[in-house]
Amino acid sequence: MNVEPSNEEIKKLIHLFQSGQLLEAKGLAEQQITSYPESIWGWKVLGAIYGEKGNLTEALKINTKVVELSPNDPESYNNLGVTFQELGNI
Repeated sequence: MNVEPSNEEIKKLIHLFQSGQLLEAKGLAEQQITSYPESIWGWKVLGAIYGEKGNLTEALKINTKVVELSPNDPESYNNLGVTFQELGNI
């Protein structure tokens, strides 16, 4: 069993998010989280979507999860910091 989505699945997820197709990106991110719960890709995109939509409480929970899953990924800490800043906690 794979623990990471394929490169094609990751590229599709990122493309959907970057092109503003947030509903489709959210659905694919949730699928990836279900199939690959330890992979950061679905979590990262889902956190970004919640942040874009202004659901900062949910973005905070998800971005915290991403840092736990990938403590050596600087982008994860950046995303968490941005969420804290948007919540007014910095």
